[in-house]
Amino acid sequence: MTDTGVSISVRQLSKTFRLYRRPHHRLLQWLAGRAGSDRKYCLEVDAVHEVSFDVAVGETVVILGRNGSGKSTLLQMIAGTLTPTGGTAEVHGQVSALLELGAGFNPDYTGRENLRLNARIFGLSSAEIDAAEPGIEAFADIGDFIDEPVRTYSSGMYVRLAFATAIHLIPDVLIVDEALAVGDVFFQQKCIDYILTRMQHATKLIVTHDVATAARLGDRVLVIDAGRLIFDGPPLEGIEEFTSLNLRERAYLAGPTTEAADDVIEVLDLAEQQIPGEVLQLDPEKSSNPDILRFENVMMRVSSDSDSSGRWVSKPALAAGDRLTVVTDVDINTQVRDPVIGYLIRDRVGNVIFGQNTIGSDLELPSLSPGRYRVVISFEWPELAEGEYLMTLGAGDGKHQLHHSILGWAQNIASIVSAPERPVHGMFNSDILDAEVRRLA
Repeated sequence: MTDTGVSISVRQLSKTFRLYRRPHHRLLQWLAGRAGSDRKYCLEVDAVHEVSFDVAVGETVVILGRNGSGKSTLLQMIAGTLTPTGGTAEVHGQVSALLELGAGFNPDYTGRENLRLNARIFGLSSAEIDAAEPGIEAFADIGDFIDEPVRTYSSGMYVRLAFATAIHLIPDVLIVDEALAVGDVFFQQKCIDYILTRMQHATKLIVTHDVATAARLGDRVLVIDAGRLIFDGPPLEGIEEFTSLNLRERAYLAGPTTEAADDVIEVLDLAEQQIPGEVLQLDPEKSSNPDILRFENVMMRVSSDSDSSGRWVSKPALAAGDRLTVVTDVDINTQVRDPVIGYLIRDRVGNVIFGQNTIGSDLELPSLSPGRYRVVISFEWPELAEGEYLMTLGAGDGKHQLHHSILGWAQNIASIVSAPERPVHGMFNSDILDAEVRRLA
């Protein structure tokens, strides 16, 4: 650790891999370099390109990125298992790294032998290893397999032992690459709880594809794409950037068309009305694929059994059973044969709480030609825990509830306050339908 409070310092870190078509090209490339020639006998791939960032002592930084973006290469250079082509990575303090599955354990040793060997390499004395071993064994929870060779383990058993060993060494810096994605949901939850409650002192650098994990664990999120750092900031904004990357990759790529639609969208009561409430204008960058589909604004009306006419509000406060009507004007620049409209509700740290789309609700929309449309959806608010939530709107083209072409999303476009009329136990209330108590003989 340093007096500046910086635990990890990365400066202009780069890694270029050379790919050779034939084995003798390595020799030719070496000879060309010795002769001062610029001739290339290889293909150079920039896996990581001039990445710079700092991580403070005790901070948890989550790295998001698509497959092949350079995340694992970056972690390996920071952990010291891969030599960079350029730049520097300084890590202060004892490091415990859990990188690709299979690294660090001897497959012919038993789990117990491997954990003791790793602890010895980490610098623990025999007495310290003896003290840590019961905790590692209990956390891994792999039973008698602890005394079997690691080559007999499943991937889930392996990562259980590896993660248990890594965290119980009490490192100054914990580096984890996708390990939390392996194993059952109960073990994943145990790992996250341990990191949150028992490792506040440690600096954590974690790679994951799971945005819920990023939201729950991260003090900060980095987004890596094509080897470059494209975002460094708050978790929710980082998740939005990462989601946009994925949606652009999956986006409906058909260009603008003038082909007429077979049908015209049904004119709803609200479609041609002047909205009396506040209209929230949306930044075009809120739309993940604005060249194809752009959400321009959002308007919301709250109604209930006692107030069927409702009220237009910019930030609704909802109780269980309230009906929320969401109106948005959308600019569409392509033919949409089977429109899908959906929404997600996230909590303040980005976890998806609930959502639905028109396919899942058994609602069918007519085909759309390029143009500007008013979209109206409504849903009932559940008995949700008190707090502030964020709404995301999305649109697609297809007939399958989950596997349809994504036209675009508008992330976190409106804030909604849940104001339940009675205490909520957990996230939702689900009433007990019947109860009785009987004396046993």
